[in-house]
Amino acid sequence: MILLLLASLATATELVDGIACVVNDDVITLSDIYENYGDVLKERCGRTPRSRSEPCVRELEAEAAEDQIMRVLVRQKLLESQMDVTEDQLERTIDSIMADNNIPSREQLKLLLSQQGFEWDAYRRQMRDDIRMMNFQQAFLAPKVRVTEDEIRDRYQRAVREYATETVLNLTYKTYTIPDESDPQAVQSFTEAVRQRTAAVASGASTLEELGDVQGVTPQLDKSQYQPSQLFDAFRPVADLKEGEVGGPYKVGGSLFVVRLDQRQAGRVLQFDEVKDQIEQKIFSERMEEEGQRWFLKARRNAAIRCTVKE
Repeated sequence: MILLLLASLATATELVDGIACVVNDDVITLSDIYENYGDVLKERCGRTPRSRSEPCVRELEAEAAEDQIMRVLVRQKLLESQMDVTEDQLERTIDSIMADNNIPSREQLKLLLSQQGFEWDAYRRQMRDDIRMMNFQQAFLAPKVRVTEDEIRDRYQRAVREYATETVLNLTYKTYTIPDESDPQAVQSFTEAVRQRTAAVASGASTLEELGDVQGVTPQLDKSQYQPSQLFDAFRPVADLKEGEVGGPYKVGGSLFVVRLDQRQAGRVLQFDEVKDQIEQKIFSERMEEEGQRWFLKARRNAAIRCTVKE
């Protein structure tokens, strides 16, 4: 698959595969690059590129090469420290993934991967890379990262509005299934009949619970909670109802909804102790990324690196 992709980009004088970079004594091939980045070429170029000489291809190859260089440097560091991924660790990780996803056997996992366009060997390489990066972060980056409670509290105070819950709408509604959507006149007639019944409820002449059959269709009564951001576009006006007010009918798909806003629970600002762990993890992740960038830049400067791919 990778060779086919490379071949489709090659001109008559270009190699199907070749050396992209050499990092110390390790070689990064074009196959290594396209195995991880080939799928984004069309998106980046806006179409399937015809040649590796196109600017969008050269740009992507350069970005991908930097990523591969980082992965090679990480592997070299782990090998030097005798901490690289073992076959047993790889197998146990795959077993854990299978258990979490209720996949009974390796054969079933391979089948599922093939149906999604993934080759088994490529999947194992990717898994090994992911485990390797996790091992590296835990061994060499995490020990350098410290997050104090003062930093967590300062982040909370500076962005307290980010830690507010959204308003919750408690709704009661009746759902009418439109009997014949293929006939526009019938839909209009049915909608108008439901609208008239809704107007009677809204005026106080009857209640939502008393709202009955319309043209032989019996409505279903339900209750639910929604945040305004979760509402379908057709339901947006519900957020503007007053408590006890009835609105509708609102058409969603093949149904009409008549809705009453029972209660509006105002959002609140979460207390520091409720979001402390969340903020700490966010700061920790940011620091880990910064520490990783510092490590990579230093390791890259100290490595012997030669690349043929350029922007």
